[in-house]
Amino acid sequence: MEVLYPRCAGLDVHAKTVVACVRIASGATVTYEHRTVSTNTRGLLVLANAMHIRNIPGRKSDKNDATWIADLLALGLIRSSFVPPAPIQALRDLTRTR
Repeated sequence: MEVLYPRCAGLDVHAKTVVACVRIASGATVTYEHRTVSTNTRGLLVLANAMHIRNIPGRKSDKNDATWIADLLALGLIRSSFVPPAPIQALRDLTRTR
């Protein structure tokens, strides 16, 4: 497959941490850089839909999950998740509390 994004990142998001994998392709060489950071923000602006990136069997660590997501993104195989505009989010919050 053709690489669409030579520089991209995969994020494996949890309640208290985010594991990030940055994928950098330079010619035939691909390097990965991993970081684990604490979550302290209230929300994320860009998410991938988890239903579209189900993992293959055998990948059991957050680091491997983040690497897998970065590889899928580089090849253009991830569809973004729908994030509604702020007024719709506010309406959804209102209806959920009801």
